[in-house]
Amino acid sequence: LYRCEDCYGPDILSKSCCLLKHACHPLHIINKWNGTHFERAALADIGLRVQPGHEGMPCLCPQRGHISFVVIHTNAIHRVNIDFCGCHQRISHCQQLLRCKWYPAT
Repeated sequence: LYRCEDCYGPDILSKSCCLLKHACHPLHIINKWNGTHFERAALADIGLRVQPGHEGMPCLCPQRGHISFVVIHTNAIHRVNIDFCGCHQRISHCQQLLRCKWYPAT
């Protein structure tokens, strides 16, 4: 069971519902029930993959991003499973990140 610290309301969600609900909110903070209490869990650890290149639609030819892809956000530092667009209409990885307002840095 999962709950989100950032979503409005006291919803307790299954894993599949949590992933579906957070497909467009990959930087929310998730807590997982461990049998006695809720503890922090990363959306990346429960299987969420972010695809910035198709404005929310899945790419048919995704290219996996760096295994240690990290996003620094106002609420936390997030490890993100990212898949860049790899189809014939693709734009650069940097442009894909900029379009979703994630500013690349080193």
